[in-house]
Amino acid sequence: MQAWKTDLPLCGVAIHHQLLARNHLKYFDRIQHALLLKGAGLSWEDILQLYSKHFLRVMTSDQYRKKRYEYEIRHLFALEGSRIDREPFT
Repeated sequence: MQAWKTDLPLCGVAIHHQLLARNHLKYFDRIQHALLLKGAGLSWEDILQLYSKHFLRVMTSDQYRKKRYEYEIRHLFALEGSRIDREPFT
């Protein structure tokens, strides 16, 4: 088991199991999961790599790019958009 998985709360573990089972997450789950992974110490590149690994199993790379998942993750890390650094929900 990877070290960051032990740092996730139960809700994060449940969301991660959904990702593993479906290879996709709905919007709020994706935001919550990404913020929890960020809080566990993963970089935005690591999170994007994890998501692309799973999401590309159920969609084409064109569909993946159109959904703008990279922008969404970079936005949570204050690298895009309003540049507000987001923290995990409590």
